[in-house]
Amino acid sequence: MRSDADVALMKTMGMVLLLSAFLTLAAVACGGAGGSRFSLGQQITVDAQNLPQLAGEAHLRGQITVTFERVTVADSYNDDICGGGNVTAKGKFVVVAYRVRNDAQARMQPATQLGDEFLLVDGRGRQWQGADSASDYCFIDANWAELFPGGEGPEHLIDPGFEGLTAVVFDVPNDAEQLTLQNSSLRFKVDLGL
Repeated sequence: MRSDADVALMKTMGMVLLLSAFLTLAAVACGGAGGSRFSLGQQITVDAQNLPQLAGEAHLRGQITVTFERVTVADSYNDDICGGGNVTAKGKFVVVAYRVRNDAQARMQPATQLGDEFLLVDGRGRQWQGADSASDYCFIDANWAELFPGGEGPEHLIDPGFEGLTAVVFDVPNDAEQLTLQNSSLRFKVDLGL
């Protein structure tokens, strides 16, 4: 026979487990605390209908798979596209190369439908948009993407059933650390290992 103290303890433990299960389900339903977390090299599959619609194109249906493959840090680059010569970062350039597989029914554009939604966030909570979106760097994403074998600028369209390798570039202060690439509308975060 169980004592009143044992019964009370079991009820308390049951309530704690029930509350824990409820909080876990709520976090999953809301995409977790800020969304799902991934590492470099992990595939992220998203519902294509959650991407912004590209002007003049059909609204996407199906899936898009994104894999963030590598990160490069540099203090300058050679502007081969706009003829700007050597361009120096205000702080440091963080270049994130990513592969997009289009398994939707229509073509898509990484720059508009993914890249414009990326933010780089450091361990102090500071946030930066991609350098193409936030500054006067001329096609910086394309300049870097074309340095990777098979890479193309993110403005290139990817037809259904195909994939493309591209990049997004951020200009961040030199003291930026613990960097995470985020997409708040698709609710994911990628630890960049920096």
